[in-house]
Amino acid sequence: MTSVRAMPDLQAPGAPPSPATPTLLEQLKEIVVRHGERAMAEVPSTLRKLRLLFVVASVALPTFLFGVLVLLAMALHVHF
Repeated sequence: MTSVRAMPDLQAPGAPPSPATPTLLEQLKEIVVRHGERAMAEVPSTLRKLRLLFVVASVALPTFLFGVLVLLAMALHVHF
């Protein structure tokens, strides 16, 4: 035979919230804190990726522009 137990987390509709039950605002604050912590944990890896992007761009872009200038000089028959 099964026994029926009261569920402590459920309340009757319209009943005032019990002190043990978190309010909607408290639940939302907990969710915001949890997601904020996850976002803050991603900051160092994001900064490392941005630093790598800047290093690659600082080498690749001048090289590309130099190549464009060489090709333009060759097309215009400019001799250095």
